[in-house]
Amino acid sequence: MLSRSKVDPRKFVVVGDSEAALSAVDALRTTFTGDIVLIPQSPYGAFENTDVLTRKFSQISKNEVFLVEQDYLDRANVTVMKGNVTNID
Repeated sequence: MLSRSKVDPRKFVVVGDSEAALSAVDALRTTFTGDIVLIPQSPYGAFENTDVLTRKFSQISKNEVFLVEQDYLDRANVTVMKGNVTNID
């Protein structure tokens, strides 16, 4: 992953906390040195694997429920802003 550069004025905002949003953050950070802001839509603000709840019949471990480690977004220098998006200007 590239680190964030203070010289790059560009900013990307990723809305959501699905696997697609996680892929977008991952792909952006491999080539983009600007600011990445993530606005999760779940009340917990984490990337949750909700499909595992409907597919699995036995006990679920913490690694199966969450798609990323807690410090992944810190290492990728992603700013997480909790809230709801009501309008895009």
